Amino acid sequence: MPDPSSNGVAEMPQFDDDSGVMAAHETCVKKIGTAPVQTGGKSKESVQEAQRKIAQCLRDQGVDIEDPKPGMGMALPEVSEQVMAACGLGAKGRS
Repeated sequence: MPDPSSNGVAEMPQFDDDSGVMAAHETCVKKIGTAPVQTGGKSKESVQEAQRKIAQCLRDQGVDIEDPKPGMGMALPEVSEQVMAACGLGAKGRS
């Protein structure tokens, strides 16, 4: 597979005959069944609310942070492991 271009897009190789790929796929489906489909997940609103609660906890711990804006990720500043743990993020839990 070639490296991605400068804009980050990788060209997928073209196959003249994909019968081998399809045969392999069919064999896998017969052995293990179809691939599971991800369902559910958190709504945008519940993610936003969780981020607001984290921001408030961080402020309660003395961290200067604004509430996240709708549709935007949450940028966490460097904080101590103690603050991370107090807010339920764990030592490595930046999410």
